[in-house]
Amino acid sequence: MKKHLKTLIFCVLLGALAFAGSMLLEASKTQQETATYLSNWEEEIAKALLLQKDDQLLKKLLAHVGRANVRLVREASAQTCLGAFEVPLTLYGLPATSLEFCQPVWGLARQAAVSPVFMGLLILALGLFSVFSRVASGIERQRERLAQKLALHEELSRVSRQVAHDIRSPLSALTMLAQLSHGPDEDSDRARLLSAAVGRIQAIADDLHERGKTSLAGETALNQLPQMAADLARELALLMPGQSLNIPVLSDSVAARSLPLRPEVWQRLLQNLLKNAFESQVQAGRFDPLELSIQVQGASVRISLRDRGLGIDRSLLPRLGAEGVTAHKKNGTGLGLAFVQRTLASVGGALEIRNRDQGAEVTLICPCLRSRSQVLSQGTA
Repeated sequence: MKKHLKTLIFCVLLGALAFAGSMLLEASKTQQETATYLSNWEEEIAKALLLQKDDQLLKKLLAHVGRANVRLVREASAQTCLGAFEVPLTLYGLPATSLEFCQPVWGLARQAAVSPVFMGLLILALGLFSVFSRVASGIERQRERLAQKLALHEELSRVSRQVAHDIRSPLSALTMLAQLSHGPDEDSDRARLLSAAVGRIQAIADDLHERGKTSLAGETALNQLPQMAADLARELALLMPGQSLNIPVLSDSVAARSLPLRPEVWQRLLQNLLKNAFESQVQAGRFDPLELSIQVQGASVRISLRDRGLGIDRSLLPRLGAEGVTAHKKNGTGLGLAFVQRTLASVGGALEIRNRDQGAEVTLICPCLRSRSQVLSQGTA
């Protein structure tokens, strides 16, 4: 209601300004026409007024001016007349007298209402109003969308903090159970798997708690990734026996690089890729080691993981990375790859997925951070 009221007020003001401008212009034209017309008869008018004391000639001439009814000020009511002006008269070439005229308000208003100037100004005002309305509506819609996004972000932050808080109690029990499972009579592989799983849950809980307040910003040394991937592969192999991973050896120049994002974030990224690759190979009945490669190209690093699994349907390739899109899981949600793609995009990176001769290859592209030691060594070279 308030929005429509503001629009109505704005429209009325525009119309009033246009009408006022038209009236001023019409008043100016009337003054010029009256002065020009009477100047052709000023000798006769002066004789009639001064010598014969007769104003009939003046009244007849005023009736033929053709614009708003011009009146002598002395004969017009002050409440109905405005825009007073004087017209000097001469007699025998000498100044004789001057007449003061004014214009009736209603006559001038009628003349202004039908003038081309008012029509043009009115059309212009309506056009400006239309443009302003569209712009204002667009700004209002954008403001509403922004408010909704901010509210959603705040709600998600609140939920993530609440989830992180709520799982701490059962997580403490799992942590104690993992510590007790390291006795001499317990299966060492199961104990390591339980400890690693509890550790990852703890990292996720901490990450959720921090993400509710801050971003994923941080730094991870590139030489941490091979060992991180190896540890994750060993844990997953306990659930999918026979699966393994070939770990690359990094050169000193590559290992010295650093990547954005905290180590626990990279752990989640790699875990998503390794789990998908192992599951694809299990479904295909393959036990070839996964191939992990890490290459630096310019200011970016490419982390590629290749499997010998089922490959990916070509129709799905462009859509992978969106929530709800998954390749081989009947009940999959696509949240894992969506998290990978969204996280990389937040630091200027990208996710590439393509089929190979057999299986698929997933590549994480991420910009490198220049370490202080690299900057110093390059500066002294």
